[in-house]
Amino acid sequence: MNFFGRVIKVQERLRISVDRNALRMVLLEEFFKVEQNKLMMKLQKHKHKGTKKMKELINAIRDCSTASRRLILNIYLTDCKRIRSEKFFMWRDKVKSLKLPAD
Repeated sequence: MNFFGRVIKVQERLRISVDRNALRMVLLEEFFKVEQNKLMMKLQKHKHKGTKKMKELINAIRDCSTASRRLILNIYLTDCKRIRSEKFFMWRDKVKSLKLPAD
């Protein structure tokens, strides 16, 4: 494979990775909305819903901006990737350290 063929392969892998991350973000946003709605329903049923603090909390959850939601989800996604990478490299080091019998 020549140089340009390798560059094209790297670009294809990068495009696939970017598309996957975009899809993950869409799914995370959907899960975030579902959990936000569940939390709102729970808070609405709470016995202290008439208090000022509870009303402020409900409004803060309801008025969560798109930018702050994306920031939270980006941090979560980055942490998940980091943890997954750490586990993979720990597993790889463990496998490398095993003394496998020679065939």
